[in-house]
Amino acid sequence: MILRIAGILFFASCTFVAATDCKTASDPAHRLACFDAPKAIRRPPVADPFAPAKAAIARKLVDPASARWGDFYTVTGGDGGPLVCGSVNAKNRMTA
Repeated sequence: MILRIAGILFFASCTFVAATDCKTASDPAHRLACFDAPKAIRRPPVADPFAPAKAAIARKLVDPASARWGDFYTVTGGDGGPLVCGSVNAKNRMTA
């Protein structure tokens, strides 16, 4: 009984490996479908461009963990430099 279970597990693991490798697929239709399947595109994580502004605001808050960040955007200031605008909702000293 144990040998049968081990054989089934080995067979299942072998078919899983074969199913993930397009070059070793024996069925021609499956092989073509495998190569034609869309591949997952791995993109690097995008850093939050407003992280420095959020960190500066969080340092001023009584309870930074309670902060709920709204939409942030960049505008051009009077001197031509960028300004960050946005909203944050957080607890005050009255914990409200």
